[in-house]
Amino acid sequence: MNLCLQRPRVTRNARWLLVFAALLGTTACIPSIRSTFADLSYPTEPPVSVPRDLRLAVDSALLSTLLVAYERPREAGACLADLAANAATLQAMYGYGDCMAGGGTRLACSERLPWFEPTGRDRRDSGSDPPFSLRLGCSSPPSTEGDRLAITLSLDDAALAIVSYQIAAHGPSAIHAPPPPELLAAFRDALGHAARLLLAEPVPVHDTNQPALALSGGAANGAFSAGYMYALLWMREMARVHATPAQTTLLDRERFSSASGSSVGALISLPLDLYFTDAKPAPELAPVIEACIRHGSGRVAPRTDRPLQDCALARLERDFVANEWDLLCARDGSVLDLLKSNSKSLLKFDPLDKNTLVPFFHTFGALTRGNAFRRTLIAADLGQGVVGVVDERACRLPGMNADLCEREAVLASVSEPILAPSRNRIFSGLAGSSGEPGIWFDGGLQSVNPATRAVGATRGKVLALNTFRATSTPVASVEGLAPVLLGTLTTITIRMIGWETSYAGLEQHRREAHACEVGRLLGITALCARGAPGAAAPTIEPRLLSVSVPDDIAPSQLFATGYTFDPVVMRGLFLWGERAFLRSRSQVLDFLDWCVPAALERGGACPGGEGASPAFAAAVREHERKVLAELETFKQYEAPGVWKEHLRERKALVKREMKICSGD
Repeated sequence: MNLCLQRPRVTRNARWLLVFAALLGTTACIPSIRSTFADLSYPTEPPVSVPRDLRLAVDSALLSTLLVAYERPREAGACLADLAANAATLQAMYGYGDCMAGGGTRLACSERLPWFEPTGRDRRDSGSDPPFSLRLGCSSPPSTEGDRLAITLSLDDAALAIVSYQIAAHGPSAIHAPPPPELLAAFRDALGHAARLLLAEPVPVHDTNQPALALSGGAANGAFSAGYMYALLWMREMARVHATPAQTTLLDRERFSSASGSSVGALISLPLDLYFTDAKPAPELAPVIEACIRHGSGRVAPRTDRPLQDCALARLERDFVANEWDLLCARDGSVLDLLKSNSKSLLKFDPLDKNTLVPFFHTFGALTRGNAFRRTLIAADLGQGVVGVVDERACRLPGMNADLCEREAVLASVSEPILAPSRNRIFSGLAGSSGEPGIWFDGGLQSVNPATRAVGATRGKVLALNTFRATSTPVASVEGLAPVLLGTLTTITIRMIGWETSYAGLEQHRREAHACEVGRLLGITALCARGAPGAAAPTIEPRLLSVSVPDDIAPSQLFATGYTFDPVVMRGLFLWGERAFLRSRSQVLDFLDWCVPAALERGGACPGGEGASPAFAAAVREHERKVLAELETFKQYEAPGVWKEHLRERKALVKREMKICSGD
């Protein structure tokens, strides 16, 4: 049978063909399944291997060990820059990591590090005197004891990471082998990269105990996380309205220090960054900000002193209840064009870039880059197989096109293979203003919820928000190749989130034990919750709270796959995010150590911020009532006929409203 005569079937079977078309070789006909299998197994043009970009690979492996929480990041950056420039220091660090990898103890191996200065006490002696004192070999060591220990711990982890990288790349025979010069050069560059980012910190002093956020990917399901954060920050704003001056002072300290986001989590971090901007906007921005506020539910309260915060909350509402055509355009051509070897994707994020990202960074970029809230975005390079991390501070480096740096980071982090094209460059600061070329895609390919990076960004707690049910979404059956593929990807994603958040909790405990062990060797207890040797052990409290879409979410249709951006689904998820926070607000606020809202609502304990407000409690109850009332309206979609009709209408709308990408 001539398969070329079967082209009409493409329309009827396009649902599954779209998934595989981008993977097929160039042909004028629709190939048979047998032919497709053979072509995939034995491509005419097999992938061409290229040399490892050692600099990028080592930087990817080490950067998270170096960008940790500092009270005075610039001081740590200056010290790290000095150490990175010293070849003997690099050799010593590698020797220390090699000693540890070979089974040595930290006590014995630490003698190889030049900043561990023996005190003269024999290691076999009894007593409480430490065997070493700390003498960092930089011209200006950090001024606080906590930061001096923090950079020591960071260098310790980096030394282990560089040796672990070499062992992973070349096997156990690399242990006790001298490091190749090119590896030490990449090691130096990674240290220098981290130093430049720390030196670019806009705020001189930080509270390192403030909690951090970890925001998972999940495309349209990110509306749940947006709703959760909206309710939390709405409550914080309303608390300011009813707070006493003393309570307001405490509220200023009850905030997040940073957010690490992947995919849609990268998008959610933008209004959060704006929300935690304390600077006053320039008067000429007033019309833009007023328009922003009007697009949401308006001001939280009848006051005008927090326009950026009102705009940020409005953006959480507006930006995460969208249509496909608000974010995406379709590539020109037919399904058959996807068979071509140069096919890039089905869609592009041109509308998102033009209508959301460009205006945001043009209007607010300078403000958000200059605040104390640090945003870190995750991308993945399919070419080199590495994680790309764009710390917001990279966009402040000299010569950098700041807005382009920020836009490309977001676009890389949200672009899923096949659905959207890769970005050819990110700007992490490793290669300066020229950026790092690659095949950059959705950060979720490597890290769906970057909770471990959030753990490193704070000495405090971490709130990790996930856009899926923790135990998946049960379905009656899965029929057709596209549902099977999307269901498989969802299952893998959920398991990755579970693994990452569990590992992040273990990493918190490891960091605590690490601080205590190294601190005992140096006589520094600043970062050890256990205190000095012999002190009573403190009560260990949870330091990571992972929140997922609740299993009792209803209707069950409130879930999106792929790039389905249905405002009904997204609004429902947004409301469920609000509900999830509101019904557990006591536990969440207690976890975050945010006592003022709880004190205002219930009169709970809050040292220095006591005092209940019946008006505040009434406002919270009324907001919760409105959320529940709107959720009631979604029950209409529980009827299968109603939902099917809605899907039919949405399909027709997307076909009519989605534009063809310009230039295609």
